[in-house]
Amino acid sequence: MIPPVRFRKREEISEIVDTIFAKHHPSREIPVPVDLIAERMGLDLVPIPGFRARAGAEGALSTDRSTIYYDERGAELHAARYRFTVAHELAQVPQLGVPGVFSDPRFGLFPPEFPGFWMGKVRI
Repeated sequence: MIPPVRFRKREEISEIVDTIFAKHHPSREIPVPVDLIAERMGLDLVPIPGFRARAGAEGALSTDRSTIYYDERGAELHAARYRFTVAHELAQVPQLGVPGVFSDPRFGLFPPEFPGFWMGKVRI
């Protein structure tokens, strides 16, 4: 059974973002360097050739939530989409207090013995 979604108030989200920016991006310049923020938060960013075709997604967070995998070619061709993908996966790391639906073993989507990412029949 999937636990109920905890909705956050706009003020709470703003506080989380302010905390992250204060520590990892104090200039608040745009575009936000989400890849650098992810790396500063201790995550690895790993490009995978053909990821989108094989997994049906632009990116994914590893089951141990330490690595963001993304489609290598897509990142080269579409910088804005790459930044969105990294930001989307970053929002699921435990440092933000938001359990990731696709990476949380409580949901039973990924067997705990798989240290990497598993989606359908694609093993990264």
